[in-house]
Amino acid sequence: MQVLYVANFDVEIREKEKNSREAAFIVLGAISKWILTTCKTRIERDEFLVNGSRHLPDGREGNKRSVEWEHVPGGEIWATRVQRQDVSRDDSIFVTRITVGVEGEACIVRVSMAREVPTSGLTPASSVDLLQPAFIAMLVEDSRLSVRVDGQIQDGKYLQVRSGGDVEELSRALTSDTRLPILLLHTRTLEAQAVAAKAASRLVGLVRVVTLDYKAARLLHELNDAVEVPYSGGVLVWADSTAVALEIPPVLVNSANKDSVRSKLMALVAPLSVLTRGRDEVFTKARQASQSLRMKELARFSATAAASGSVQEQLEAVIAERDALASQLKTAEDEWVFAGQSAEESLREVALLKAQLEQFKITADYAESSISPDSQPELRDAPEGLVAGDKDSLDALCQHLEKGAEGAITFTPNALNAWKKAPDYQTLDLMRESLIKLAEVARHLYDGQDKTLGHLDDWIRQNHDLKVAPHDNAIPKNLRDFNYEDEKYSRRQHVKVNDGVPPSQCGRIYFATDAENKRIIVDHIGLKLT
Repeated sequence: MQVLYVANFDVEIREKEKNSREAAFIVLGAISKWILTTCKTRIERDEFLVNGSRHLPDGREGNKRSVEWEHVPGGEIWATRVQRQDVSRDDSIFVTRITVGVEGEACIVRVSMAREVPTSGLTPASSVDLLQPAFIAMLVEDSRLSVRVDGQIQDGKYLQVRSGGDVEELSRALTSDTRLPILLLHTRTLEAQAVAAKAASRLVGLVRVVTLDYKAARLLHELNDAVEVPYSGGVLVWADSTAVALEIPPVLVNSANKDSVRSKLMALVAPLSVLTRGRDEVFTKARQASQSLRMKELARFSATAAASGSVQEQLEAVIAERDALASQLKTAEDEWVFAGQSAEESLREVALLKAQLEQFKITADYAESSISPDSQPELRDAPEGLVAGDKDSLDALCQHLEKGAEGAITFTPNALNAWKKAPDYQTLDLMRESLIKLAEVARHLYDGQDKTLGHLDDWIRQNHDLKVAPHDNAIPKNLRDFNYEDEKYSRRQHVKVNDGVPPSQCGRIYFATDAENKRIIVDHIGLKLT
């Protein structure tokens, strides 16, 4: 049996007065829900407190399904291990195993996946696109529970880092060697946001996902020069921060396939989880505790039998002890066989990972030799050739301005989409010049120097020769605000690109000032909103 994936979680009740036993019962309820949802079979939570098994309806493609579970009572330490097995038509077996254990005040949950494929000779097993069991989403989405890995909250969501304080905290977190690998993504498109959300929700317990804007990414690099997030791309920073980070290219981060990054990282990180997370410790401890309690009980039985003088009772005591010792021996033999198999699998995984690492090194060396480092562009060197209604030409201009302003200006996906609705716009040079000036405003406004602003629109006109209106009461109420990165902003401030022209030529740039994150957010580039 080849173990493919392992995730361990520490689970607590959010209400402090609750205990680990109650947390374990909630988790067992989640397992019951998982089996009901995926296999259309109801198994009550309390049934998992005694050994049992159940045949399940056939899965997709006629897979034969079954589930069995073993409960080990051990006093202060106890555990239940649930194993769902899928047998396909070619006799390959796929196993999902969930252990729920209680050790004192701790509730521990372990989830693993494994497979056994019939092969002959030296034939490598085919690769498999692993998907995180749906049970994990049920676990982290339960509002009654707090789920952690090595102290880190697991909620299936990505973290947004924008402010200077947040970047400093992230930089400190990256120096910890007890954390999960952290995936840093520059999410400037809707596609990137979807990719980040999918990775965060489907790599729970393996990778923590953090999104940044361009300014935050630059500040992080200043604080930690070993970490550089590529523009519109990403980087995976391993738990050992001295290891070479894995760059994620923009083509994956901004892919229309929102599963693009998740599938790549699952294939890379899942084998590492098997190597580093060892055996099922809580179940082993519970079994040992159960056997210890049983031997103490038998010792008392033997003492009572000896005191009674009854040969029959003494014989029964000896037989019971023999059976208990035989059971312990069988358990030890099973663990020995499992340890041997695990060692063999680990050697195979190490060989595979070494080959992958060499390939990554070759790719990294090639990339380093063929790509020159990004230099800070000058705002006035912005691309020309802005085309009316053409999103790509505007995006090239916006990327240049965002880099040139060092992240002091950012453009929402709405800004680019609005430009597509202005296919007949004519004063393109004026629109381009207005965007460059607004980027200069942003860089000046948030340069960290003290300044007396007064009215912002007056300050902008006097210092940058740009006509800005602080509000527009003609905008329909449903268009006066916009949401960006889970925050609400006003869309009333705008640049008057031109006036006194037909509606199809009335250019406007609507934006918000974000003082907390020291940036201007542009949400509309195109025609006047009416």
